Amino acid sequence: MTNSDFVEWYDQLIGPGSEMYPHIEHHIYFTSDDTFEVLSEYEPRIIVSELSEQEKEDSDKDENR
Repeated sequence: MTNSDFVEWYDQLIGPGSEMYPHIEHHIYFTSDDTFEVLSEYEPRIIVSELSEQEKEDSDKDENR
């Protein structure tokens, strides 16, 4: 994403900003449940995998707490 408000916000935080990382990029990833915004100097690698039956059961238990 170019001309990102997120990068402008990031630059207002204490610490190194886009001047120190001039090639920083704003990436946005959507799922059916979440939105992830990532600042990076390169395009992140995304790996999608299916949950095992045990992981699904554990996830359901966590959601019901």
